[in-house]
Amino acid sequence: MNSQRNTIIWDLPTRLFHWLLVLVVALQFLTGLIGGDWLTLHAYLGYATLTLIIFRVLWGFLGGYWSLFSTFVPTPKVLLNYARTFSRSNPRTPNNSEQDSNNTPLVGHNPLGAISVLAMLLLLTLQIISGVMSNDDISFAGPFTSKVSNDTVEFMTWYHSCVGFYSLIFLISLHIFAILFYKFVMAQNLTFTMVHGYKKIEASVEASIDTKEKRLIALALFCLSALIVYLLLSLT
Repeated sequence: MNSQRNTIIWDLPTRLFHWLLVLVVALQFLTGLIGGDWLTLHAYLGYATLTLIIFRVLWGFLGGYWSLFSTFVPTPKVLLNYARTFSRSNPRTPNNSEQDSNNTPLVGHNPLGAISVLAMLLLLTLQIISGVMSNDDISFAGPFTSKVSNDTVEFMTWYHSCVGFYSLIFLISLHIFAILFYKFVMAQNLTFTMVHGYKKIEASVEASIDTKEKRLIALALFCLSALIVYLLLSLT
């Protein structure tokens, strides 16, 4: 048996993205529920969320090993094999990294977690798109409402406040449930791993690169993402 060792899994840019996204999404829910004058801040938080999403997409091609889309996005076959393997696994083995059907350690996102990440990014993007075309007829109109038809504005407003809102609540609730399940059933603290970035694993796996140079690249990508959002908004 290989001795356990701490390995960097989540690089600093990925961790900052995760917790910043948690913060801005929580504030969006709060300001959206309060409404009124708070909707202006709600909109700016939406632009910040879009900046983070664009960054995460770019980082999915240039980030640390376990943050790359090529590393964690599963094929349907991999997803099915994982579901079968998971159903036969022993959930009470402490600090035991999950494995796929080929006994390869899954120390980053497992296939179900990867699908959850992609679904979250997609739903948030749709929520932002609908938000910039929404109009509450009281105190707020999205910056692109004048660029589309009234029927489109009506549909986007309905989607943003009903479909998108409750879909995100469902997915976030599912995410929290999964974290609690892994903590109390699988004996894995995913929250702390996303704080410090390290995971104690038994197998020798590739670590994510988290050097100063890599972090500077991440900063440049974040600035580029913010510029893209600014240019998009300037179209209004």
